[in-house]
Amino acid sequence: NLYSNITKPLVDVVVFFAKLVGQFGWSGPSTMLGYFFLAGAVMTRLRVPLGKYTALQAKLEGEFRHVHSRLITSSEEVAFYGGNQRELRQMNSSFGTLLSHINKFFRFKWISGIFDSIITKYSATVLAYVVVTRPIFDARNDARYDPSKGGNSRAIIEDYTRYMRLLVSMVGAVSRLLDAGRELSRFSGYTERMSQLFDVLHDLDQGKFVRTAVSSGTPALTTTPDGVLEIVDSDSPFTPFDDVSLVTPNRHVP
Repeated sequence: NLYSNITKPLVDVVVFFAKLVGQFGWSGPSTMLGYFFLAGAVMTRLRVPLGKYTALQAKLEGEFRHVHSRLITSSEEVAFYGGNQRELRQMNSSFGTLLSHINKFFRFKWISGIFDSIITKYSATVLAYVVVTRPIFDARNDARYDPSKGGNSRAIIEDYTRYMRLLVSMVGAVSRLLDAGRELSRFSGYTERMSQLFDVLHDLDQGKFVRTAVSSGTPALTTTPDGVLEIVDSDSPFTPFDDVSLVTPNRHVP
């Protein structure tokens, strides 16, 4: 889909640009094409965070699904040990982080959409009308349009219609290229997640097993927890623990 959305508009731009140059000269088509190159550079700069937002949203959604699946798998143990409130806090925390990120992502898309419409639609439309009307109302073309000088006034409408049709077709092709750039920015977020997946699979193939935290807000265990293990009676079947931290297999202190 991305291949067809890039190659076809690119061919259209070349074809319509060649027709416009052949009939109306280099000035107008070059001005529009230069403007869109500048607009594309600005919009590409503005869309840089789009891939990061997409990758982070996929990561947070995966963590939220993991919290749900873990609760489903360990529901009996959670009910037996009375850990429902703790699981509820973890689930609310994971959902709140995801919801906050989605709201921030939507605000970014809304603001970037406003700039996108201003730069690639409204400003381009105004510039297109200026470019189209400039050669028609140029004093150097009086001999073609002025009846007193042997011209034909109906040629104004003919040239305007033909020029506008070709220019609109070229602008539409450039707009599709800019839309493809937006899709590429969003697609880069998913490719980043796939790259991380391949890295993990490569580590597994090499025998490297490194577990990471489910929630970034959980305090990591960086040092040996303080605590005293004292064997009071070696003959006793019970072993007392005094202030010994419980450490998950994920190397985190609950």
